[in-house]
Amino acid sequence: PLIKEVEPGSGLYLADPRFANNPALLRSNGITAVVSLTASPNALLWNSDEYRSVIPRNRHLWIPSLDSNTQDLLQHFHRISEFITRQLRPWWKDPWEKEQASAIGFGPDDDLEFIPNLLTDDHHRKGPGRPAGEKLRSLTPRPTRRVLVHCLDNLSRSKAVLAAHVMCKRGWGLRKTMNKLPAVRPANQAFMEQLRIWEELECDIFEDDEKVKGGKVFKARYREF
Repeated sequence: PLIKEVEPGSGLYLADPRFANNPALLRSNGITAVVSLTASPNALLWNSDEYRSVIPRNRHLWIPSLDSNTQDLLQHFHRISEFITRQLRPWWKDPWEKEQASAIGFGPDDDLEFIPNLLTDDHHRKGPGRPAGEKLRSLTPRPTRRVLVHCLDNLSRSKAVLAAHVMCKRGWGLRKTMNKLPAVRPANQAFMEQLRIWEELECDIFEDDEKVKGGKVFKARYREF
């Protein structure tokens, strides 16, 4: 099974379905969230206790889609990018996790990878007067967050949405994105065209809220598409 980090240290991974649908491989490679772009859900696997113990529902996004010249991925770019952004957010920026960790004396400089061991280790415990063996209930450590994106063939859909995410979050144009990160170049030219439109739309298919009253309105360029 194939897995590849889009860029060293980015936390963004491409993988084939054999990897993406293998809970043991996801766990051993530290994958903490998954975006699936497939025609239909793998319901039997995704609803299994084994899979959900590694990738809970709130860390899995399924986008029904086909590797087709008529598939509109553009409409999903923003939603996927926001999901990826949330999943890559450092633990200390998550209000709930920050509160839980702070309660036992941990801060942003601490690596949560070690929390399961340190929780019962008075030698490392920062908080004053913590009794030996005390455990923090409910805190799920997520030290280095890694998001895996996959489709069926790992050639177009997954690469297109990762390119859209990078363009949005780094403010890069399509050409720069393709030059810097050739791993996210989709084989499907229809998706390349959608990425060009995404650049024209400045990473938002809707008009600015200040310009619109009474609900969301698509930008003219997206309506043309």
